[in-house]
Amino acid sequence: MTIQERVDYFVDQVAGGQLAFDQVRGQLESEGLPEQEIKMIVRQVDDEVQGRLLGQSKKSGFNQMIFVGLFLALIGLILTIGSLVGFLSKGIDMAIFAYGPLFAGLVILFAGIRRKKRKNISNEFSSRIAKKRGTRASKQ
Repeated sequence: MTIQERVDYFVDQVAGGQLAFDQVRGQLESEGLPEQEIKMIVRQVDDEVQGRLLGQSKKSGFNQMIFVGLFLALIGLILTIGSLVGFLSKGIDMAIFAYGPLFAGLVILFAGIRRKKRKNISNEFSSRIAKKRGTRASKQ
């Protein structure tokens, strides 16, 4: 079994909940692997598991940002239409009150979408780097 195959196996085991992270080193030691190789595998498993957890938490944060932006934009749209149709009193104060949530919501919405796309691009780049590191490590 190559180093990358072992890393993938332990990442799946730890992420799936079948194995605690602190048990990885014990299993590798019981297989009789050299200490240098054990350190490398444990470090890569730790990096991958933390990367997955961080990606999941950021993804939910981006989704919340998009939801808040949509909600604010919808409220702003309702207030804007209400002020233009005459349901709400007209005036300079009302225009700021009506357009403010609409523009703020759109800004938050587009910022959330942009950050989510940027994070997806950086995840692809990071996974390419991790694969290159894994192939280099397995050749050593």
